[in-house]
Amino acid sequence: STALASIEDASCTTKLDECSHRLREVIEQSKGIENVALVSLLPHDPCHCLTSIGSIMHECGECQPCRCILMSEPCALGLRCPFCHFHTPLRLDSAFLKSLPPSVEQRDNKPRAHNAKHGKKQRERYTNLVSRLSEQVMNDPSGWTMDSIRLPNFVESDPELKSKLLVRLATVAKNARHQATGETL
Repeated sequence: STALASIEDASCTTKLDECSHRLREVIEQSKGIENVALVSLLPHDPCHCLTSIGSIMHECGECQPCRCILMSEPCALGLRCPFCHFHTPLRLDSAFLKSLPPSVEQRDNKPRAHNAKHGKKQRERYTNLVSRLSEQVMNDPSGWTMDSIRLPNFVESDPELKSKLLVRLATVAKNARHQATGETL
């Protein structure tokens, strides 16, 4: 059992080293070439669409998703983006969390005048939505993907709320998948 774990660890380390080496090579090569030439160095997603420099790490499971792609927005950096452009369920890691926009409290401390009842109703709608979606994830953790959900307008129209929800669902999915496989976090 420990011998098998050692082999798997060595295999993962080797794959990670290969991806990291490939990423460094492409970053270095991309400095002096046009996008047309860069295309041949980048991976393509399952639909054969172009990805980005950051997508190179996707193969070894160490990519950091592009917030723009995650939010279904165009990425201004395109092929040269250092984040992953593959459309897959979220990976939750500290680098991704750091890439999210700052919360309202972090941006400014201005008091906000709004209708307290309206705010309470929206919080209740959000809480109910999280509960429903979390239940869907828990019912089928291995088959559930971000693509399988349709977000209501009040979430779609608020990038900060949408980002918060997607991160939360990614955490639920990650924990549910670990529980289903018996792994510890």
